[in-house]
Amino acid sequence: MTVSGTNGWQLSFQSEGFHDYLRSALSAVDEIPFRDLGRKTSVSVLADFFPRRSKSLTSNVGKSLFSIDDPLLLVITVHLYFDHILLLACGRSGLSRRTEESTFANRLSELERRGQVPSKLALALRVVNRLRNCLAHDLLFDLANWDPRAFAFIGTGCKRVPKHRFPRREKHLLLFRIAALHLLHDLHRHWRWLYVEDLTERGAARTGRQSDLRQAVHGQLSYLFGSDRARQKLGRAYPRPSAAIAVRPAA
Repeated sequence: MTVSGTNGWQLSFQSEGFHDYLRSALSAVDEIPFRDLGRKTSVSVLADFFPRRSKSLTSNVGKSLFSIDDPLLLVITVHLYFDHILLLACGRSGLSRRTEESTFANRLSELERRGQVPSKLALALRVVNRLRNCLAHDLLFDLANWDPRAFAFIGTGCKRVPKHRFPRREKHLLLFRIAALHLLHDLHRHWRWLYVEDLTERGAARTGRQSDLRQAVHGQLSYLFGSDRARQKLGRAYPRPSAAIAVRPAA
């Protein structure tokens, strides 16, 4: 994966340069005045620190990270992508079909047991899985009450925590996006066979046993809550299956 900026420079997703770029973005986000977190959406704030014309950041998993505003939809969608990565790793590691068809947690544990996933990456993937479960099993769960420093990378750069709930939630959403990018960077560096082209919406949807990513998210929410309850709780953010993800045009 290559990130291209408007000034012509490029960063390989597998390079230390991209890691340094994410660290700079993390430091910049930590310095955002709390009042600005309340005035601007998390996506528009984060866009100030990332390339505006990057094809990689406006397609597939990158598009989801930068276009979905609703925390529940974002976390479940990103979880589907990481679940898809684990499924690809299971296939390359020759794990049994039973393991491939098991849960995210079981796939990860088996890969870690076989030495296919280092403990540092396994820990970060478990943070994603726990957050997904918190949001999926409790529609009243508030991202403001979640500690993004559970990601080791975020813990190294996040020093300022807003006192008020709304800016704290917005900041945590920003930090989740950065943490997901950092985890993708680490996975690319560990599994050299993994390319961003492998992380398609269709692939993530198949992991969710659907042909379309929006339908896969809808299926997960319906399974957990029932369609009526999910629509009632999410309101305009989730009015019908075909609109579960509202993709905003790239800047």
